[in-house]
Order: sequence, then C-alpha cells, then structure tokens
Amino acid sequence: MPVKNKVKERKHPHEEFRSILVRGTNWVGDCVCSLPALRAIRRSFPSAKITLMVRPWVAGIYQPSKLIDHLLIYDRSGEHRGARGFLSAVRQLKNGEYELAILFQNAFQAAALTFLARIPHRWGYATDGRGYLLTRALPVNKETLTRHHVYYYIELLRGLGIAGEEPPQMELLVDEGVKDKMRQLLQSRGVSREKPLVGINPGAAFGPAKKWLPERFAELADRLEQSAGCRVVIVGSTGERDIARDMTNIMKSTPIVLTGETTLQELIAVISFCQLFISNDSGPMHLAAALKVRTIGIFGPTDERITGPWGEGHAVLSKQIDCRPCQLVTCPAEHQCMKAITAEEVYSVARRQLMETERVKSADNREDL
Repeated sequence: MPVKNKVKERKHPHEEFRSILVRGTNWVGDCVCSLPALRAIRRSFPSAKITLMVRPWVAGIYQPSKLIDHLLIYDRSGEHRGARGFLSAVRQLKNGEYELAILFQNAFQAAALTFLARIPHRWGYATDGRGYLLTRALPVNKETLTRHHVYYYIELLRGLGIAGEEPPQMELLVDEGVKDKMRQLLQSRGVSREKPLVGINPGAAFGPAKKWLPERFAELADRLEQSAGCRVVIVGSTGERDIARDMTNIMKSTPIVLTGETTLQELIAVISFCQLFISNDSGPMHLAAALKVRTIGIFGPTDERITGPWGEGHAVLSKQIDCRPCQLVTCPAEHQCMKAITAEEVYSVARRQLMETERVKSADNREDL
C-alpha cells in the first residue's frame, strides 16, 4: 500500500535549508564523478550544514573537503551491521535533524534510511522501487545514460532545480600532512625532480575484463624507465598485489611498488606528485583526472564516452572491436579488445603527454617533490 506523504514541498528549492544530508555513492569512481554535483549543492546552499554519508572505503576522497561540513561513516561491516546496526543508523540520522536528504546512491536502502529517520524532504532518482519513499522522485532520463557519468548526478540536481556549472568542475583536495608523508616516502625510494614520476595502475575493481595485460604494463613500464628517463610507481589495492607481482617479475627495471601499501588518502597524495598516470578504467584513473594529473585511460569492455577521465588534457586508448563496449565482468571473446592495444601505442601516447606536461608545467595543478 503506497505511503501517503503529507510533506508539502517548497516551491523554490533554493530557499534555505539549515541542515542537508547527502547520501554519497559506494565506489571511488562514482564518488569522483559526483564531486561536481556536490560542489553544486554547496554553491546553491552556502549557509546550510552539509553532511555527507558514505561507506568507510571512500571516506578518504572527502578528507579534506570544502564541499561538506561533516562526514558520516555508514559502516555495514561494523557499527551498522545487520538489523540492529540499520536501526542505529536510522537513529543517527533522526538525531541529526536534517531537513533535506539528497540521494546520489540509487539503492532502496538509502531511501528507507531517510524515510524512517523522518527527514521531511527526500530527493533522488526513482530507482530500485523506492519512489514512494521519496518526496521528490525523478525518473532517470535515458539520454543522461549516454553522457559522461558526471552528468548522471548533475542532471538529478537540475531536475530538482539546482543548477550546476557548465562544464562541471572537479574539486579534490589533498591532505597536507599526508602529502608530506608520501613526499618523504617517495624521496626515500629514489624519486627526485630530475626524473618525471609516472603512476601505473594495472588493476580494476570491476573485474578481469577491464584489465590490460600485465605483460603489456610491464613492457610499458620498462620503456618509461629505460628510454624515457622516468621513475615508475605502481599503485593499487591490497587485492591487486598479484597483478603488481606479475608485472615486476618480468620487468628489467625496478619500479617503486606501493600496491596494497597505501590508504586512499595516501594514494591520492602519491598520484598528486605524478606527471602522468596510466590506468585501466578504474577509481584511481578518476582520482588522477580530478587532481588534474594528465591521465591515459586504457579501455576495453567499458565505454570511454561515459566513464573516461574527466577534464582537459587526458587521453584514452581503445579499439573498435565489434563486441565492445560489452560491459561484461569477464570476457567470453579472448579479451580481444585489450589484446589489440599494444605497449608501443600506449608508450607513444605517454611520450606525447609527458612532453605536453613539461610544456605547460606552470599551469598544471601538480606540486613537485
């Protein structure tokens, strides 16, 4: 039976709300793509206290951030585990006395939390059968799904009367204390200003289909170290240590390997020191683009028009294979789309990017070691 909502929505969403809850997304790449929308909320409600609710593993993206006033961690493996933890989260939200909840996350549970917490105004997409729990539920425009993922969140706000910037602007900050710590770490591993630092991320959380071949990454890293005079740093999560090991076992040079050794904040700091970042379609790729580090994205099953690195100065390599973009986690076609991309092609693009980085070095938002 549909729930009757007696809340009368304000005619003008720009009327001041004193306290706003934003339910953030659960994946690093999605969080980065939602940053311009979060920036639009901050600009539209400059006097409001904005609280962002996110899962623990993405919290580092927002520490520090000028876009929010408070970060609320929703830990379903700890404090908010099970039915009792869910009710604890409901009480937390109720105690927050939020007037408005904006849901970037599409899940039913996000709407249920805010509904049970009796937040008067609850806005979001009418996904996952949750429309009746929202006071303003927008359908997902099919055209939006064909644009870059940044616009998925911008269009939600636009439908709610909240205008964003055009083009949308990223705002990702690096914690200064963490930056100093990682500067010292990189220097202790032999990184200096004399050689460009190139970050390589050979992993991808989505699945094996998104991963370029480790032996190609290894060949590329060797050429960058030996022919281009670069220092290579390999990054990734704890679960991607095997990929880094597969790379380094067949390499002739000795890169810096930080795979599984950094927190998310530390990873962001490391990327900020890079002159170039080369990656599969992944969260770290989006982090690099948001930091305005020149980025090369290697794309197979996913669509670079939708999830490519956002902003100016980046490059994408992909092949027009009939079956792509298939969006599959595992490839049934012998990984043809990734095998078609050679190390020589990526190296050639990398050299051009490094030359361009040097040419406009003063304009890049990167700090030297």
